[in-house]
Amino acid sequence: MEAAKFFAAGHTRADVAERCGVSGRSAHAWHRVWSREGAAALQATMKPGPVAKFSAEEVAVLEQELRRGPVAHGYDNALGTLPRVGRLMAETFQRKTSPSEVWRRLRRMRWSPQKPQASGARARRREDHRMERPALAATQGQGSKRAAHHCLRG
Repeated sequence: MEAAKFFAAGHTRADVAERCGVSGRSAHAWHRVWSREGAAALQATMKPGPVAKFSAEEVAVLEQELRRGPVAHGYDNALGTLPRVGRLMAETFQRKTSPSEVWRRLRRMRWSPQKPQASGARARRREDHRMERPALAATQGQGSKRAAHHCLRG
């Protein structure tokens, strides 16, 4: 670590803090560890916390399987519920996961809960909003395009 080299060269803690871009408190703690245990004690360690339950490769496989959809996995509709995803994870990785772990995994993958709707209902509702709102946006005067766009979306 650079800090150990600076301390060995006789630099002050304030100087080390400035050069390494850390607080004075961190530099002081580093100096204390360095003076007691040597440079090897300042080596970076792994991040704190538990070991990840799924590797990056497993997450990629899970995402691929989720993109195939529930119907491809034998279900008769496209609802991707937590129990179904949990079952998929158990079958794919031979590991049982709780519903809360399934939820956390999906959130880390940036998957969000979705309620499927018939596309016709969504389109019909969207057209209703476009027919109702343009007059409202036009009466707002000299607003920005962003403000008018926001009004269209509701």
